[in-house]
Amino acid sequence: MEFVDFEGAFHRALYFTFSKKKMGIVFPFLLVCSFIYTFCQAIALHAGIWVSLSLFFAPFFISSGILLALGIVLVRVYYHEVKNLPYDVRKILEVSSDLLLSSLYLSLPLFVIYLVSWVLLGVLMAFREIPGLGAQLGALLSFAPFLLILSSLVLFFLSLLLLFFAAPLIALDRSGRKQKWALMVRAFSEKSLRIVCLFLLACVPMTLVISALVTSAHLTSVSYLGDIDGLTQIIAWFVMALPISLVLSPVLIFFFNFAAESYQLIIRQKSL
Repeated sequence: MEFVDFEGAFHRALYFTFSKKKMGIVFPFLLVCSFIYTFCQAIALHAGIWVSLSLFFAPFFISSGILLALGIVLVRVYYHEVKNLPYDVRKILEVSSDLLLSSLYLSLPLFVIYLVSWVLLGVLMAFREIPGLGAQLGALLSFAPFLLILSSLVLFFLSLLLLFFAAPLIALDRSGRKQKWALMVRAFSEKSLRIVCLFLLACVPMTLVISALVTSAHLTSVSYLGDIDGLTQIIAWFVMALPISLVLSPVLIFFFNFAAESYQLIIRQKSL
């Protein structure tokens, strides 16, 4: 795999990104994910640190199953676009219905692991409230919350990697479930550097756009929404989810387009 392969895959994924039909598919899904995140943040607005921290990560793991199902559909649409084949989104959804349901179960283990770490973090925080010994015991066990929070960040990274690699594998590979898992394990063991490089390249546009959106949302909250009450601020967050979802739609389309191209480069050793 040479640089020209990377370049061709990147430009082809970018070329098929700005599609009104795909934007119409992605926008509602992203809007649901944005509402989930906003709803969790609204609950955490006046909650304690333990609840606030859990509700910061939870929407990402809840949304990962939705985005994985969306990614399977986008990869199949992209395959038809690159091959210049006619396609109907409804037929793709009907054919992929079983795969979409199985994708939800695929993202479930990461969410369960996160829930366990969240409960453990709550137990450790409860130890700090023990009269007399709480502060000293909390200091001695401070490594455990550090590791649990670090594990949440690692799980978030793994969920993104799962979206990048599992979506095209499920959408394009017609082998059985065991064969797909074997193929995934073999690819990560033999070509991990290629996978990481392609994954980081796919994340560059998403990172830049999300950074700009988060900065804009923060400055808007500080300069424009800072003096309003909590309920009105929550309503404003839900309203801001509309343009945020719209701006993120082409970025997510590119992510899955490039994931399909990367799958071909890694597994099939050729471009789409």
